Amino acid sequence: MIFGRKKDQKNRSYSLNIKKYINTRIIIDYTYFVEVGDLTLKDDELNMEVHQISFAKVCILSTNCAEITVNSGVDINLEMVDEIHHFLLSQFNYSFSLLINKTNAYSTQLDALIQFGTLTAIDKIAIFAPNKLAKMSADFSASIPSSSELNIDVFTERDDALDWISLK
Repeated sequence: MIFGRKKDQKNRSYSLNIKKYINTRIIIDYTYFVEVGDLTLKDDELNMEVHQISFAKVCILSTNCAEITVNSGVDINLEMVDEIHHFLLSQFNYSFSLLINKTNAYSTQLDALIQFGTLTAIDKIAIFAPNKLAKMSADFSASIPSSSELNIDVFTERDDALDWISLK
C-alpha cells in the first residue's frame, strides 16, 4: 500500500509503503528517490540493490563491488562469516571488492576475522572508519596474518574508500 510521495528533513523525496504485517507490527518501507533535473529515479534504478542478512545490510554497488554495514551491537562469529561468504558468492560471478562500513559499533571474534580473509574471490577491501575507535579497530583487522595477503586499506572518508575501489 503506497501512501504517496513526501519529503524528509533533508528534502529527499520518498514514498511510504507498508511492506508486511507481522502479528500486530507493521513493517514500513521507505523508497527514496533522487531527483536529477526533471527525472526522478528510485534507488534501485541507481544500480543499488540492498539486502538484509541476519547481522548486516549488504548493498550491491556494482557488478563487482558490495558495501557491508554490520548492525550495531553484533558480535560476528564463524557462522556469520560463512553466511556472508555464501551470500557474496551467490551475488557475484567473478572476483569482487568490498567496502566495509564501520559506522556502527560491533565486535568480531578473532577466528571469524581470520576466516573472513580467506575468501579468494575478494580483490580489494576498503574499510570506511568514520571515527577514531572504528579506525583503530580497522587498522587492527587489516594487520592480522590472514589479512596481510589481501589488498586492504582504511579510510576516514567514505568517498575516498569508494574512489580507491574504483567505483567513481
